[in-house]
Parts: sequence; C-alpha cells; structure tokens
Amino acid sequence: MFIVVLAGCHKISGDGQLPVSMKDVQAPSGFEWNTARIVDISMHNIPAKVIRISSDDQSVLYRKFMGSGGTAEETITIALPAHVHTIRIDTTLVSVSSSALDFTFPPTFKSSLVNTNYALNFNGTSDWIKVPGGSSLVFTTACSMSAWVNAKSYQTAKIIERGDWDGFGLGLDYWNGWQVSFAFTDGTSTNVTWGLGRPVLNQWYHVVGTYDGATIRLFVNGVLKTALPMVKTLRNNTRVLSIGSDAGNQKFFGGLIDEVSIWTKTLTDTQIYSGMTLGFSPSDAGLKGYWKFDEGSGSVAYDSSPDNYSGTLLLPQFNTEVGYGSTSDADADGVPNSYDDYPNDPLRAFNNYFPATGFGSLAFEDLWPGQGDYDFNDLVVNYRFNTVTNGQNKIVESYCKVVTRAIGASMDNGFGFQFPSDNIPSTAITCSGSDLQKNYITLASNGLEAQQNKPTVIVFDDAFNELPRQSGFSGVNVFSGNPYVTPDTVTVHLTYTPGTYTLGQAGLENFNPFLIVNKNRGREVHLPDHAPTALADASYFGTMNDNSAPSLNRYYKTKNNLPWAINTYSNFDYATEKSDILSAYLKMGQWAESGGMVYPDWYLNLSGYRNTANIYSH
Repeated sequence: MFIVVLAGCHKISGDGQLPVSMKDVQAPSGFEWNTARIVDISMHNIPAKVIRISSDDQSVLYRKFMGSGGTAEETITIALPAHVHTIRIDTTLVSVSSSALDFTFPPTFKSSLVNTNYALNFNGTSDWIKVPGGSSLVFTTACSMSAWVNAKSYQTAKIIERGDWDGFGLGLDYWNGWQVSFAFTDGTSTNVTWGLGRPVLNQWYHVVGTYDGATIRLFVNGVLKTALPMVKTLRNNTRVLSIGSDAGNQKFFGGLIDEVSIWTKTLTDTQIYSGMTLGFSPSDAGLKGYWKFDEGSGSVAYDSSPDNYSGTLLLPQFNTEVGYGSTSDADADGVPNSYDDYPNDPLRAFNNYFPATGFGSLAFEDLWPGQGDYDFNDLVVNYRFNTVTNGQNKIVESYCKVVTRAIGASMDNGFGFQFPSDNIPSTAITCSGSDLQKNYITLASNGLEAQQNKPTVIVFDDAFNELPRQSGFSGVNVFSGNPYVTPDTVTVHLTYTPGTYTLGQAGLENFNPFLIVNKNRGREVHLPDHAPTALADASYFGTMNDNSAPSLNRYYKTKNNLPWAINTYSNFDYATEKSDILSAYLKMGQWAESGGMVYPDWYLNLSGYRNTANIYSH
C-alpha cells in the first residue's frame, strides 16, 4: 500500500551529519518510501446524488461517484499526496490526519437531491426580484457576481444589479451579449462584454464578473473572456439589489436565471469553475448573497449566505429547467448530464484518475540484488490510470498510460504491474495494448500474464523498444548534453465483466509495479515491501545486498532499508547518470531518515529543495 509510515522522530545519520548520499541513509525499518498515502473514508447518511471528493480548493478531483441515498455505510478509497492534509467532501472541508477517516453527511443533504433544483423564469417585461437588504452592502476595491442564465429573447437586460446608473451588475446587451458593468467614485462607469456577440437562445451559460481594484474580468462557462485594466474605487449606493431588472424600472430579463451570487472579494479562476460545477458553500469567505431559487413555490427567494438578504419575487415563476445541477439525463443512466463524463453513453458515467493530479513516476535501479549507484534512472516511467465507472459505480474499463522517459542502463528491461489482490479474478478481465516483442512473456488468452495468482499486466518486455538506443551514446535521456529522444507512450486497456466490480475491488491505487531485469522473467524489482509475483525467482532474496525476509513481508530493501525503486505521486524530474539522487534532491535524505515525517514533498520544485545541476534537462 502507498501509506507513509510515520515512525519515530527525525534523526541524522550515525556520524552526526545529514546524509549526503543514499548509502549514508539510515531509514527506519518500517518505512515504505511512499510519497502518497491511501485514505479509506467511511461515509454515512450518503445522499442520492453525485458526490465529489476534491482538494481543498476543488482544483483536483480525487473521486466522483453516485451516492446511494441509503443508511448503509460505504467506504471510499482515495490516494492523496503525503503532504496533503485537507480535502473537501462536496462543500465540506475535512482534515485528514491518518489513513482512515469517518464522515457523516449533514441531514440537510437529504433535502438537496438533484431533482429538487429549480430556476426562475422571467417574462422580460415586468418580472424581477427585489432584495431590499442588499442596499446595505459596501464594496470598495473588490466585487464578484455570478449567475446561471438562459435567455429566451434578445434584449438589453439586467441579470443582477446593485442600483441603477450609479451601480454595477451582470447583464445582457442586445447586440453584444453577456456583459459586466461597474461604477466608480470618480463618476465614471465601464461595461465589459464577452466579445462573442449574441449568445445562443435557450442555452444555459454561467456568467461571472469580477473586479479586484485593478482589472475588470468577465468569465463565461468558466473561461476568462475579457480582462480590462481599471485602477479605481467602486462607487457605493443605497439602492436595492435587484435580480432580473434594473431596479424594477427597466431592462427586464426574458428567460431563466439560477444560482445568483454576489461577493465582497474577487473570485479566483478555480473558485469560479468550482462554483459553476458544484455551486458555492454558504460558508465561503466573502459571500454576501446566494440565491439558489430552489424553494419551488412561494414569493420569497431565500438567501443561502450568512447575511440572509432574502428577496421578494415580483411575479417570476419557478421552473424545473435549471443550469446548475440540471436534471437532464440524456442517456438515462441516473447521472445528470452536468455531472456525467459520458452524457450520451448509458454504460459509462465517471472518469476516475489515479494519480488525480496527473502522471506519477516510477524510478528503478536494475542491479538487484546488487546495490546500484542510486541515480534511480536505470528505468524511469510515468504512469496514470483512468478507471471508468457507470451510474451504479461499477467499473467498466481501465486505461493505463505508461510513458517511458529514460533508460540509464544497458540491459533490456521490461515493465509490468500486478493488481493488489484477486478480488477481481483474472478471468473477469481482458487486457490489450501491451508491447511484447522478445518472446519471453507468456500471456493467457485474455491478454494478462499466464500462471499468475493475481491479475498481472506486462506493459512492455524491452524498454529499448519504447525508447530506442542512440548510436554512439550511452543510455537514453540521462546525459543532459546527449541527443534527446521523445518519450513513447503505451496505453493498456483493461475491460471487466460488466456491472460486477467496484473501484475498491480493483484497488489500482495500490498497484504493484515492477521491472523485469534484462529479459530474465524471474528477476523482478519491486517497490520496497511490495511482494514479488508468482513468477519471481525467490532464490535471489537474501543474496548480495538484498535483505528481504518474505516471512516478515519484507521485500526489496537493503539492511539499511534502502530501496531499488521509488514512486512519486507526480511527475519526477530524475537525476542525471551517475548522480546520487541525494545530490539532486536535497531534502530526500531527511525525509527518509525521519520515516516520512519531514519534507514529504521533497520531490517538488520548491525553493532549496533541488540542485538542478544534477537533474536531467534537455
């Protein structure tokens, strides 16, 4: 498992100095050299809606799935970078301090199922919402406004407006389409349009206008369309805040409006995208008004923000055709189009990426059981899985992309990976896409490796088929001055017995990757404490520098607990040939000797973390 073991206090090597080379490192015996950890989240009171687990700023999506709506506990497993300690479950920030987390959804989630969403339909001649409390809002140098809008006719109209000529708001221009306007203390006002003319009628758009004291910005559907420099101070007025008109006097909007918000801060690009896809949390800092229009009846539009600026509906009608949280489900798989990664495919619904942030990296030494030079570039590959699930959270297929980036060795090494268990039997999987040319790998009829006790994929049997040798040069992409060879990608496709297995049963965040040394099928190199496959030759264990003890589940470590392979959760900028990895990554030694307690982000490009002279570049 990719679990960082927090063992003991930070220490230094026996001579009292920080380690300067890998051979100086004294790592704790239980340390597994992981830069990621697996977190099992026990969930209770799960609503029957799409659930998102993301980073705290919602820029990284760790998991998306359909909630059961029942009372039974469900366990969801995610992989996090070891240095990440906060996640967001839907809109709730959650602290992560261990590999196990218990989370109960608030009861209010039960009343916010997707199919209870409404929007308001404005007739374009007299309908509007009056928000009298909004007159007390004060803005100086920062403001944001957002709304989902669906115009039914072309007319100059307001979506949300604070005041009249002396205020600011979002609107629709007859010829120029979506716009944002701001008035300033010097008596001037400025309109900024999106630059694409009239919008398509009867189509939903997410429109956001922001000002930060220096620039007016207009975003449509999460994309910045216009930015205009403007260093001024916002003008305040004591007029009511209105939705769907210009203070109830003119410029009435004709069409649907949903999810309106106003802020005394400038929303970031990430917050805008998150608001578009998830909606906002009432507890978000700077939120001063948030009207979701989900009442379904009555004459009041309730404000979901803490300020409670509720508005009075002056004739607009509730409508179930909505933008955010749309109930439209084109493929009838139970997942609304707005959340469905495959809205027109009833067999597929969600993409589930591991690592969530992008490609991870594996770096190997290939002299096992002998000790290498610890440059960790004998084979460097990037990897990323995408496991597709359906609307019932059953896995359909997995794609594994493996990018061969560097070969700092002369041997013809292969690469593969094994599932962590036989929870999904090999007979339930079909594999295609492997690149096998050397005739020492035996496959079963389904494309997996034969004679294995767990599903095993051989991605390629010779790295030089993926990254060809260059005549007259040693290694490939390991000497900064030598010719660069563009990395090659192998994509393995795995399909599963339909409607049967879950992501948890696959457990690919715990996959067991390995190198095959020089076409010798029995000589495997795995990550530390990862068991060999059934085809490994166990006679290598305990020879030369290997200190494995299979009876103790100890594998692929030296007596000082040093590994022959490392795995980083994100892209790894590997060391040049013959450069000890500690000479390139200045915090890695302290991370290892502390058992992962300090510098868990040692591989990132942060100030003071690297000696770039010993990191490969081209």
